[in-house]
Amino acid sequence: MTEYTRTLDFTSSSIPDLGLLTLPRLPYLYKIDLNDTRTGTRDNVTSESITHISHNCPNLRILYLRRCINICDKGQGY
Repeated sequence: MTEYTRTLDFTSSSIPDLGLLTLPRLPYLYKIDLNDTRTGTRDNVTSESITHISHNCPNLRILYLRRCINICDKGQGY
């Protein structure tokens, strides 16, 4: 991953909040896919990491959050 990264796909990953909170500033990133493709839910991603991403990825336009059950209104406001 470089500062020029444009997309990140975590659908097959169990990346936790802590991993997302360590993402650096990615000014060219426009898409992150955090959908859970398994039959369960993704409960390891919270509003805190979504807020962090929104502050560090100013060009983010697409954010997939299917089955991310721990995102509250605060995280959706960014």
